[in-house]
Amino acid sequence: MMESTPLRFDVDTEDSPTRDSFKRSIRRNKTFMKASLAHILIISIVVNIALSIAFAALLLSWRHARSFKANEAESDHNPLIPPGIDEEVLVPVQFGWEYYAETVDDMENVDRNWDALNPDIGWISLPQAEFSQWGYRPVGDDPTDPNKGFQVLQGYHSLHCLKTIRHTMLQLARGEKLDVKFGHSMHCLAALLRDVICFADNSLPLDIPGENHDQYQYVRKCRNWEALSRWAGERTSCMTTNKEGILDAEHANLENCTRTDNVLLQRYT
Repeated sequence: MMESTPLRFDVDTEDSPTRDSFKRSIRRNKTFMKASLAHILIISIVVNIALSIAFAALLLSWRHARSFKANEAESDHNPLIPPGIDEEVLVPVQFGWEYYAETVDDMENVDRNWDALNPDIGWISLPQAEFSQWGYRPVGDDPTDPNKGFQVLQGYHSLHCLKTIRHTMLQLARGEKLDVKFGHSMHCLAALLRDVICFADNSLPLDIPGENHDQYQYVRKCRNWEALSRWAGERTSCMTTNKEGILDAEHANLENCTRTDNVLLQRYT
């Protein structure tokens, strides 16, 4: 039987190459871990910066959207738009109404109604800042307040033109000397043509069951003139037009200011 030999290491482990390799491996691992941690830290910082920028951009976008919606909502309440003017009003169209007569015998009342029309309330006075804020341009300064400007509402300019043309027609028919220059009346005709083109009104007579054609021809759907009249009367500059149809823009009759246009309105009921 062979004699057993105890297990023995002939190599000194303190100075062996295996020990050196192990130490080098540990140092490499530590270096790698340090480098990895540095990379992770850098990536984390970059990601955090990117997230911060993205959050800031989203916040600015959200604030901009809110601001836009607020401005949009504010524009829906433009103080220069008369409240209720877009209300649909049914108006009967008639022969022989207050501004039309089929016979000469009825002209006295018609003339009285036309003469009573007051387009001058459409020359409104507003703070200069409001004109600028909403993109409008005043035609001049209010003679009673330099911080205000004045301008005419288009509907009342058209009313002035209708009244001017009618007055000129009657004077020509009677062979009278014209109060308003003929060129002014031609200007008014052109202005009314612009109104027709601008509004491009495609409305048709309404078909209302049971309507009485003995009382009127048909019914129209219109905007609310009463709302415009009230709004203009509250803001009129109190300036007046002279006999020649020219506005006196240097004076305002505040003491005897007429704040109604005297338009006779009819509604379909």
